[in-house]
Amino acid sequence: MAEEVRDAGRYVPISIFWSYIGNGIMAIIFLITYLFAIDNVDDALADPSGFPFIHVFSTAVNTAGVNGLTSMVLIIVVAAIVISKRRSGGMGETTPAATEVAGAVSPAVEGAAAATPVDGTPVVPLTSDADADHAAATKRRE
Repeated sequence: MAEEVRDAGRYVPISIFWSYIGNGIMAIIFLITYLFAIDNVDDALADPSGFPFIHVFSTAVNTAGVNGLTSMVLIIVVAAIVISKRRSGGMGETTPAATEVAGAVSPAVEGAAAATPVDGTPVVPLTSDADADHAAATKRRE
């Protein structure tokens, strides 16, 4: 998109700078609003959902509002995860977080395939194309 801007070398960095400033101002406004909306920090931390922000939303708005606000937060989090995974080399990378999501009780290390969650279902660690490429390159060298 930047190549479509006239004098992109000048105006694209300026627009990035101002978007950074604008987002910082909006974050400060959100933070102040959020801090005024929280009634009791201990109640928020002890919320049965395990997510204090849901407690704050529920004290500020009705159930439909909580659902809408939580959906917006989840969309942003999922988008950030997808973007970071694509930049890091793929969605199928073996990470401790990936095995925790699958229910493994041990981090992603050699032998993690033998790890089983509480219900006894075997967990197969996720691998990326980079792992397969590395294995093929190592085999060729031998």
